Amino acid sequence: MFYFSNNKDSLKEISLLSFPIALDLLFLFLIFFLDSWFLSYISDDIAGSIGSLFSIFGICAVIFRAISQAGTVLASKYMGMNEINKSRAVVSISISINLLFGLLLSALAIIFSKKIGLWLGLNEEQNIYTTIYLQIVGASLVFLCLRYALASRLYISKNSISNMVITIIMLVSSTIFNILAILFLKGNINMLIGISLGTMLSQILSVICLLYFVKKEDNSFYKLFSIKLLLCNFITFYKKLFSILLPVTAEPIVTQFINIAFTIIAINISALALTARVYVTNLQFIILAFSLAFSIGAQILISNYFGAKQIEKIKKSFFNSIFLLILITLLLSLPVFILKENLFNIFTNNGDIKLLGLQVIYICLLIEFIKILGLMSTFSLVGIGDSVYPNICSILLMCFITLPLSIFFVFYLKAGLIGIFVAQLIEESLRASILFHRFILKIKRMGELHLH
Repeated sequence: MFYFSNNKDSLKEISLLSFPIALDLLFLFLIFFLDSWFLSYISDDIAGSIGSLFSIFGICAVIFRAISQAGTVLASKYMGMNEINKSRAVVSISISINLLFGLLLSALAIIFSKKIGLWLGLNEEQNIYTTIYLQIVGASLVFLCLRYALASRLYISKNSISNMVITIIMLVSSTIFNILAILFLKGNINMLIGISLGTMLSQILSVICLLYFVKKEDNSFYKLFSIKLLLCNFITFYKKLFSILLPVTAEPIVTQFINIAFTIIAINISALALTARVYVTNLQFIILAFSLAFSIGAQILISNYFGAKQIEKIKKSFFNSIFLLILITLLLSLPVFILKENLFNIFTNNGDIKLLGLQVIYICLLIEFIKILGLMSTFSLVGIGDSVYPNICSILLMCFITLPLSIFFVFYLKAGLIGIFVAQLIEESLRASILFHRFILKIKRMGELHLH
């Protein structure tokens, strides 16, 4: 039987792990949110141009996060089985793989910096802005990958508070750098360079802080990074790690490519639609941060309980997380709904952009409520070892439902920006229904096998 459990210990455990993760994601998002605000202070054209790159950076971020997620799931399972050395070895492999990808993607961002904006359909002037941003912030992707990788080491020991503190330091430093750039630099190009450098320096600072906290928690952890030991551990664990890594990496990468497609569709609607979508997405992520955080927190706990074969605790973690997320999403949606016009005023004074944003904000809020069930089911299925089905299901829905419907609504029904968000609403509804049903069946079967 499935039910909401009012077990105070379960709720406390989920909250203590997930709230700092949520604030961590929120503060991390606020760095990009503030970048958008400072960039819009220079001009809406620069803000829209740089905003179109966020899907590119999103692809990089999801690769780093997916590698860390795979390591966290497997390491948490070993923690539940009380095999500490195996858990530490898996994390060291995850960090090393992340670092290699970070170096590769930083190099690619610099090499193709002058082409990416043009590939997205931007004009020559907008491409100048994206080139500058890519050459600076793109070069710092290696620090972003290290941030995700080292943070996973703290999550496994349920130390999510340290990550939150580091992100606050990163947020404050980035804001200070941005203010200095606006106050002391003259000309749009120079201010853009200053803001980009501020983002890069704040990421470097966060990595230094993370290295300190990891060393403080596990002083001998760095000994696992000798070439010989890494190769030995890789040979031992690569099959189990990649059985999780490949599915959980494929789905978010496809998601970001779909987002790039949405960006191109928005560009074809109008420059105003592109900018409005960037601003709406910024507001939407405030709520999404909590859904992601509680899904990550539930996944860590469920992986741990799965390793220890504690089926009842898996149920409690899943349903309690959903219950808390519904309450939080409701509390966050109300001020967004009430203050929507004032929130858009933060970004722009352009009445046409605000009108477009206000037209789709209601659909966005509805999407976030539906997304709770879809995200929680996806992360929980991966936590109990079912990583292929939810990710393949999501990829198929995005490619054969969301994208075709968006094209149909925008170009054939002339629905404009609303068409993109309606297509997302339909896809999220289908995903939530399918994956929730899948999770219920898997847990029932696990319970029956445990009884036998």
